[in-house]
Amino acid sequence: MKITCLIILTILSSAIYSRAQCSSPSIIASNIDCSSISSSDIITGGAVNFGETKYLTTSPNSNISVGTGGVLIVCGNANLSIGSGVNLLSLNGGALVISSCADVTLNSGGSPTYINSGSEIINYGLLNISQLGSFIQIDNGAKLFNFASLNIGGTVFLKNGEIINDNQGNTSFIEVLTQRMGSGGSTQYASSNSKVCLAENSCLTNNVLVNGINSNWIEYGGGSVNASLNGTFNITGNPVALSNDSEINVCTSDNDFRWGSTNYTVVPNVSSCLACSVIDPCNVALPVEMGDFEAAILEGEVHLNWRTISELNNESFEIERFSFNQWESIGSIAGQGTSPVANSYFYIDSKPYQGVNYYRLKQFDTDGRFTYSKSISVNIDTEIVRISPNPSNGIINISLPRRIKNAKIQVLDMQGRIIHEINSNQQSEIQIELNNNSGLYYLNVIASEYKSSHKIVLK
Repeated sequence: MKITCLIILTILSSAIYSRAQCSSPSIIASNIDCSSISSSDIITGGAVNFGETKYLTTSPNSNISVGTGGVLIVCGNANLSIGSGVNLLSLNGGALVISSCADVTLNSGGSPTYINSGSEIINYGLLNISQLGSFIQIDNGAKLFNFASLNIGGTVFLKNGEIINDNQGNTSFIEVLTQRMGSGGSTQYASSNSKVCLAENSCLTNNVLVNGINSNWIEYGGGSVNASLNGTFNITGNPVALSNDSEINVCTSDNDFRWGSTNYTVVPNVSSCLACSVIDPCNVALPVEMGDFEAAILEGEVHLNWRTISELNNESFEIERFSFNQWESIGSIAGQGTSPVANSYFYIDSKPYQGVNYYRLKQFDTDGRFTYSKSISVNIDTEIVRISPNPSNGIINISLPRRIKNAKIQVLDMQGRIIHEINSNQQSEIQIELNNNSGLYYLNVIASEYKSSHKIVLK
């Protein structure tokens, strides 16, 4: 089931959002609720032009082009093609944002695929890029930002672009990463602007990393916790180094090989993988393989059940419920540590909210890292708050359940700002008048041991 998330769409500048050496994305749109978006803003094909923000809820039924100044936000699971194929996505200077609610696969054919013209791919969810032959070229100022789970099968050639990895312990894997591309007897090298930036506590794993002509093209984004770079390295061309940043733990595999007159020793913290036991490698396979995660209602309580197929260093599960535009922790269950067999878990939410309740699991490893499960929902529809009319021209009637004696009623805009607030004063039938602009708002009812949130539309 799709998680319902609050829209967080922010235009950023480097003054308010920076990561030392790492570049910053132009927008943040990590959590999206497609159900609250106007149908006119949901796209299934066509163009996203300058100044437009469009939303993709599923795989498109025709080609999509995102031009300069356009933003395409994916808030559901989708399969797209880049470079060639059907359901083709063309990034022509615009931004592709994969929200935390989305699982996106970009399929590329055998010909070279170019991400260029200042385009941005910003990943907060799960992004898989498959390349069948040839290579993916990030060029002309394009940037790939990864804040969650990224998997690229194929060769990524950084010509004049950047990869910014800030995955905070999530999976990050690139099969081949290079600044040097040979074709037809000729060799292309990246510009001096081309680089990979690893943020604090990020981890990047690759099969082969080929250094080109630029020294120190792996940079550290700053912070107090080191980053990790793991893989097999071909250090080629002129005497260059991967990085002089001592905060990057570079761990090579046993079969790495180095070409040319390479000054490899300027990287002070390079070691063989046999000496990398203190470095947590990027986990391509999740430490806990999840099975079913289900919810059921029994006598007004929500019973949560989930199963693991196997576990590796599983410290605990934290149970989270979505309420009032944010996730909150409602309990925790200890894990089984390391277990090769299936295990079952159970938790009861004895005080669910009226209406739809959303749940997810936050699984912690013994080293403090964590991952999220999918989200599930149940609807507690007894004694609900009734709101009419909705949509409304400004006059809204609210009918409260009889057991609610005194409640605070708040109306919030989509930025979370309170624009109207009253107390029910023991009344069960309340009328409020809103003289605000048309659009989508939240109406919250807050009482002792009772909370509910409702979407209202002003015409």
